[in-house]
Amino acid sequence: MWPGTRERPEVGIFTQTHATRRPVPWGQVTPGDVVWMKWKGGPIVARARVQGFRQFQNCTPEQLRAATLGFGLHRVESYWRDLSPTFFGLVI
Repeated sequence: MWPGTRERPEVGIFTQTHATRRPVPWGQVTPGDVVWMKWKGGPIVARARVQGFRQFQNCTPEQLRAATLGFGLHRVESYWRDLSPTFFGLVI
C-alpha cells in the first residue's frame, strides 16, 4: 500500500525514477512552481507548490531513500525493493 489514502494522500514528497531517461520535469522545475501528483495509472491525487528538489544521475535506491527521510514513503519497503539498482531519480 502506498503512503496516504484516497481521502488524504501524503503529499509532502514526490519522487520519479527511470532507468534509461531523465524523469519529467528534470531541469524544468523550480521552487514556487505548482506540480500535480498522481499514482501510476490513477487519478490526480494532489496539487502542491515546490519548496525544493533534488535530481540524481546514477542514483541508487539507498540514495533516493535517504532523500525521503521524514516522509511516509521512506518506510514503504516494497517501493525501495522494486527499484532498479541504478536509475535517474527526482525528489520534489
